[in-house]
Amino acid sequence: MGDNLLALDVADPRAGASTPPQVLFRFEMPEMEMGTLEAQAVEAIPNRFEARGSFLTMSGRWNVEMIVRRPGMDDLRHTFTVDVRTLTLP
Repeated sequence: MGDNLLALDVADPRAGASTPPQVLFRFEMPEMEMGTLEAQAVEAIPNRFEARGSFLTMSGRWNVEMIVRRPGMDDLRHTFTVDVRTLTLP
């Protein structure tokens, strides 16, 4: 919760993949019907794409989908699950 930083390193050996891609992150919390939030990442350093914001706003299980897009090529997609927990201090 709070400010989140997501980063994706992209190494694409395919022919025609020399220009920077468009990188998106999509966030969805299946237990809640909140819809899907999308954030476009920016290239922070060569081949590293980052998105910063308050994306994971509630405790619980989130699905995060990463999408890499290049003109004339199929999108590359991967989804992973993140368990966000509330931190309780003594």
